[in-house]
Amino acid sequence: MTWSVDHENVLPDHDLGPGATANQAFRRLLQDRLLMDEQVFSGIRSPYLADGDLGVEPDFAQAVGPGENHWMLVGHLKMNSAGNTPLFFENALSPNWPLQWRDGWNMPEIRGRTWRGTVLVYHMDGSMNAVRLDQGREGLVLPDSAFPFQWRTKAPKILDVEDAR
Repeated sequence: MTWSVDHENVLPDHDLGPGATANQAFRRLLQDRLLMDEQVFSGIRSPYLADGDLGVEPDFAQAVGPGENHWMLVGHLKMNSAGNTPLFFENALSPNWPLQWRDGWNMPEIRGRTWRGTVLVYHMDGSMNAVRLDQGREGLVLPDSAFPFQWRTKAPKILDVEDAR
């Protein structure tokens, strides 16, 4: 949100183009010196761990590299999006809608694992909630109450994590 104040009220993914990743958007926070390290992108007991190597200023090309970001980002949001709109959340199995996770709290090495059926979701209003997932056809999914009504008919663009594997 702070980044958008200096960038005409757009979010860091606004002009990244097709194939953009959450890592690229989050790297901009380091390039603009809003963050001093990449640790915030790691997850506890996650295979996605920051290595502390940001690279050389001003590009910081090594920052938030493959395997160093645990969070997926909802793309193309506007600063005037509703406060309860999810902005980013723990990585799912893939960026395809509907997002799906596996119950794997005791298996930190897997992508898309949950904390006993729960994932953390950060919202546009700055709040973060632990959201209990529902059982879907092929995995655990966000309950309808966790996302805006319009997402039921038009799925948002999800910027994926860059996987090191």
